[in-house]
Amino acid sequence: DMAIEVYKKSLNLINFYESQGLNLRKDKSGLFRDLATCYSKKKDFSLSIDSYLKAIEYNPNDVNVYYNCAIQYKKMNDYKNAENFLQKTIALKSDYVNAYIELGAIY
Repeated sequence: DMAIEVYKKSLNLINFYESQGLNLRKDKSGLFRDLATCYSKKKDFSLSIDSYLKAIEYNPNDVNVYYNCAIQYKKMNDYKNAENFLQKTIALKSDYVNAYIELGAIY
């Protein structure tokens, strides 16, 4: 819980610095990715997915975020979205072995 609060404060600071003209998209993406991990550890998969989607919004080329988002969908038994995100993972990195393994498990 403390980590989540710290990440939220960090996001507020980044928003402030962005309002001053700095481009901190990748930093923001990393914070949302870390926030997603915290929510996942708390088994709040819905908030984890929301955070991963925000991370993707700020850095659409982070293959690990797509993969981890797929895993969250799988944990929620939402296999269609899990499949979609695994396919996006593979589209970004065709040799991502774990994505193929998870895709096989879903099928």
